[in-house]
Amino acid sequence: MLHLETKSARISGRRVTSATIRKVEIDETEPEIIAPAPDIGSASWIVAMTEPRAEAKAIEALTDAGYPVFCPFITRWRRHGFRQDKIAVPLFPRYLFVGLVSGPAYPVARCKSIAMVIGDASGPVVIRRHVVEHFSRRQTAGAYDETRKPADRFKPGEAVTVSVGPFASIPATVVRMAGDERVAILMSILGSQTLTEAPATSLRKAG
Repeated sequence: MLHLETKSARISGRRVTSATIRKVEIDETEPEIIAPAPDIGSASWIVAMTEPRAEAKAIEALTDAGYPVFCPFITRWRRHGFRQDKIAVPLFPRYLFVGLVSGPAYPVARCKSIAMVIGDASGPVVIRRHVVEHFSRRQTAGAYDETRKPADRFKPGEAVTVSVGPFASIPATVVRMAGDERVAILMSILGSQTLTEAPATSLRKAG
């Protein structure tokens, strides 16, 4: 990727503009913090709330304490001058799925960077296993990776859902890529199959 930097100066009363082309360095290294949900068998998942912007520290503290942890992340590009790298942004800021393999939940709240465990007087709210597995599958499939090109994210025949606009929540099937940023999809509208195009950013993989 090239960045065009312009400079101007006055020579004999006239403004002269020159351009310098500088190359933007792109770091393709994947953020280490992204990982699928660990398999905890029949154990329970609970939700812990971290201190502001302390997800990474909380994950480290919980892991050191022996707790399985899962935090779905969105992968995005971050620009620093002439350098661009990938960063991991929590899908649910400040919230972590924590596995209770054995023992009570109260020690979780005592871990570093944990603000509280979500629950009430009767105890922590238990999250069903299939909910965590759903987010884990989508993350592994790249559904939360915004650095991938549309052609890499959607394949012909793949089931998707429109997320915005008048057709939001309507299921569709990918037919082909229609350019760099648009996707041709087949939708069932009023009982008939309709071929249309949608921005790749408006589609989400089904499941």
